[in-house]
Amino acid sequence: MATTSKQPEKHHIESSPLVISDSFEGYPLNFFNLPLHYRDDLKSVLIPYGLVQDRIEALASRIFSDLHIHIPEQLICMCVLKGGYRFFSDLVSKIQNENRLRNDRSLPMSLEFIRVRSYINDHSTDQTEIIGLSDLNSLKDKHILIVEDIIDTGVTMVALKKELEKFKPKTINVVSLFTKRRSDKKCIFKPDYSGFEVPDHFIVGYALDYNEYFRDLEHICVMKESGIKGQRQKLLQQLEKKQTQADVTADEYQEKSKSTKKILDQCRTGVDSLFKKIGCDRRQIDHLLQSHEGVTEDNILRYLGIIEERTNELLTAQAAIAAKEQNMSLRDRAPNLIGDGPSGPAPQVNLHLPNTDDRRDPDERDDRADDELKPLTREELKLRAAEQVKHLERKALQEQNKYNDLALSTTREKSAPGTSRGAGGDNGKAPTSRGR
Repeated sequence: MATTSKQPEKHHIESSPLVISDSFEGYPLNFFNLPLHYRDDLKSVLIPYGLVQDRIEALASRIFSDLHIHIPEQLICMCVLKGGYRFFSDLVSKIQNENRLRNDRSLPMSLEFIRVRSYINDHSTDQTEIIGLSDLNSLKDKHILIVEDIIDTGVTMVALKKELEKFKPKTINVVSLFTKRRSDKKCIFKPDYSGFEVPDHFIVGYALDYNEYFRDLEHICVMKESGIKGQRQKLLQQLEKKQTQADVTADEYQEKSKSTKKILDQCRTGVDSLFKKIGCDRRQIDHLLQSHEGVTEDNILRYLGIIEERTNELLTAQAAIAAKEQNMSLRDRAPNLIGDGPSGPAPQVNLHLPNTDDRRDPDERDDRADDELKPLTREELKLRAAEQVKHLERKALQEQNKYNDLALSTTREKSAPGTSRGAGGDNGKAPTSRGR
């Protein structure tokens, strides 16, 4: 009895790729309209644009038929940039066409975009960097369709799926426009849906690039070996130019650093010289810093503070001598010297509005319970506020007087020794305020 093989369904569409054999060299370039600046780098057209579009339409129909039954809720279509953006755009558009044309079923979709970097020049690297996956927790219990341009070794897609599975989505399906048939047979991943299986050539076009070139080609083309070398040379020239610019910038910063260091050295030398010249007490700074390293970038401000203090001591002594000679008070002679004592800061007045009818000091604590507090009338509140303002003004004036008395006393103590030595000295030279 003769047997017959089972025929495929009438409208069955393959999810497996259309195989391009190794013996197929592609179509000659002169049968296609290609940019002139790319022609010297290309060998042939492997897959024309029209065939790419027809295959994407078939994939969209197959994906719609498979997933609309099992995914009643939203399908997250995840585009892998940059190479997959054109395939992603066309695939989603054709799935949307299926939604419009079929009245009995639909496949809701949302769109996400990620970047997975694995290609450098014409080699696929082992390192994978995933960029753009924010709010990964929202993927839990969701259905994901990853849209990729090409599967080479499969390392990138394995890493991406492993990362996404950490967040427990319900399903993850992968569709790739191209699957490369590697000569070393090291491809470790097979997508759920694939458009074409291509030979182990470096292909460009339809958003596939070589170092960011050729993305704008409509057709899928094979690069010449000389084209790959030429593009590599262009890349090296760009890198050399950037390196030269970086070297120039580094030299400029080096010169600025030397100039700054020279200025700092001069400042340290000047501060140390002035510190010694006016007779500052080095024991004071050594005790403060707990070291004897001298003036440095870290402690130069402390040295300047001691120089300022010593300078004001000397100026106070000189002002005291001049005031005695001119029969003037020291405060009138040198009102702004630190040694004379600056005016105290204006005290802060915190006004606490009264809310009871007792007449107590506004600074005294009120320990009564809240339910015992009696609200005031408007007139009582105005009167109580005026009393508190007067009370606080009196206290502020008392504090200011205490501060002024203390500053005047300090000034007299500092100026008295210098004055007596100036009057009784034999050589008539102005002494310093500190014995040496």
